[in-house]
Amino acid sequence: MRNLLPLLVFLGALLAAMPGWPQDHTSSPEEPSEASGASVCEPPAKCVPEKDLDLFLAALQEKRCLITKDPEIELDPINIVVDKKGRIFYSGAAPDPYIVKMTWCDYEIEAKGDVDVTAAMQVSSIWGFSFRPKAYIGFLPFEALYDVPEGESLEAFDLIDAGGMVDFFHYDWFNLNAALGFRSFGGGAGFDLTENFGIHASYALTWASWQHNANIGFWFSFYNPE
Repeated sequence: MRNLLPLLVFLGALLAAMPGWPQDHTSSPEEPSEASGASVCEPPAKCVPEKDLDLFLAALQEKRCLITKDPEIELDPINIVVDKKGRIFYSGAAPDPYIVKMTWCDYEIEAKGDVDVTAAMQVSSIWGFSFRPKAYIGFLPFEALYDVPEGESLEAFDLIDAGGMVDFFHYDWFNLNAALGFRSFGGGAGFDLTENFGIHASYALTWASWQHNANIGFWFSFYNPE
């Protein structure tokens, strides 16, 4: 025993002086090395795969866009035309339907349909007060019945009058007029042959001579109050 103790001391000193045994420093897959910089997924943390994270980010960006931006709506114009015969023409029907387009973030919607037009036509009254200026040319037949001053002669031009008149009342094709010409002035009745042309028969008082006369002729107008 006395010789065994120095032997054990010698062996212990020898082992302490020897280099260390090789060790495996490879990290376990379940325990990532902190030196590598990888995050450790430990409760209560939840680990999400990268592809799922991308989906979450895209959904959040879409939600933000829908909240902060208003939808853009584009509407087709509707054109309505009514001709002189009362016929109605409008757009938005076959073969070109009405189109509505809406754009909102990543969404695009297009809707098509037909336009229905309901129209109420305003029917003009066949009678009433009006204002329709006219131009006329007339014949003064009674001028030939009056005595011609001595030394003067009656010519055909002396029987012609022309000027303007105003239609101030009408009943269908019949109207009343006030007339003012370069030979006479007066008033009488007019009769429409078309919307812009007709005949008239009026009482007339000639200028200067102040003789009573009749004024018969034609009128025309480029203005129709209807």
